[in-house]
Amino acid sequence: MDGLANYGKGLCIHGIFIEPHPMWRGLVDARRTSGLPVDRGPPYWPPTPGRSPPAPYDFDIESVPEAWKTFTREAGKESHPFIVTVWIFPLTTEQMQDFRALDQYVQKQPFFVRFQQRPIAQLAAAVDGASEITAQESGALGGFLQDQKGRHWGLTCGHVAAAVGGAFTLEDVGGTRYPGAGTVAYSNYSSIATVGASGLCNPYVSAGNPDTDGALLDLGAGFTATSSVRGLGMIDEIFDRKRLNSGSPVCMSGVKSGVEDYEIGGYGVTVKVKVTRGTTVNYHCFSHVFEFHDPTPPPSWMPSKAAQALLARPLLGDSGSWVCFRKETATCAYFGNLIAVENLSGIATFADSFLNWASTDHKLSLRVL
Repeated sequence: MDGLANYGKGLCIHGIFIEPHPMWRGLVDARRTSGLPVDRGPPYWPPTPGRSPPAPYDFDIESVPEAWKTFTREAGKESHPFIVTVWIFPLTTEQMQDFRALDQYVQKQPFFVRFQQRPIAQLAAAVDGASEITAQESGALGGFLQDQKGRHWGLTCGHVAAAVGGAFTLEDVGGTRYPGAGTVAYSNYSSIATVGASGLCNPYVSAGNPDTDGALLDLGAGFTATSSVRGLGMIDEIFDRKRLNSGSPVCMSGVKSGVEDYEIGGYGVTVKVKVTRGTTVNYHCFSHVFEFHDPTPPPSWMPSKAAQALLARPLLGDSGSWVCFRKETATCAYFGNLIAVENLSGIATFADSFLNWASTDHKLSLRVL
């Protein structure tokens, strides 16, 4: 991280994610789809043109295809089956010299590193205010949990419900709006530092970066909390971050994007996001997040722009929506909270980070209803 900060001074690095290497993933997927064991079979097996259905990957490097070991040895890298993706702002010609210096630095690492030129992610609060919950901003009431005394709490993002004690408006499935449906009991947004547009969000200095953008809502009289999420069904368990990994299928019911299935992509070491309120733009750093996206492979005959238009994606206004895992019992487990979107990707914090914040800061031991 120190090297990235030094060599990338003239650039804006706003995200670092770790995920399975596409070549390693292709070799594993090829064996899965062909019925071969992952760690045996022909030494050179071409990756399949598409992707197999979402499934978690086993990162035991002793059981990966022999072709991967040959590939990494010839590339001069260690056999770790992952790649680090560095998100940077789109480059201008004046920045190419700085980029070449940064590229030379990352290529010296013993693992694979790549760059992606992306605009910065936006905290997913709607700009038009037309979503299911409106406090200081519009977003989603992800779901309900109860504390050790049986009291029910609604969960959303801190940047959606930033003002503690403020009222929020709730919109039901029929579109009826209920002003003053409850109050914001707790929010951590005021404690999240504002940073500059440039500069790296280094999680290993000072106090580090927050891992939660959370708020707890106290629902007023006349409303009954349920244990279900619209379109997904009952939530009967909370998964911590160790229960799923890259490649695992997840789902989300967004108030703007609707009910969609996704796949977990990379683990976010650090990411910078922006939030716009009127003419004011602020930037914040987060760590310990994950990225998810639609894994559907496009038809080979379809132009890329048309294929992208058909893919599911989280949208502005979905902030606070729960990212869940469908279980074999036709129920779901709560796994994370959407906080930001970037093109086709959603960026989410982990459910156990939210629970740790509620427990550490507010002495609330939250569980499913």
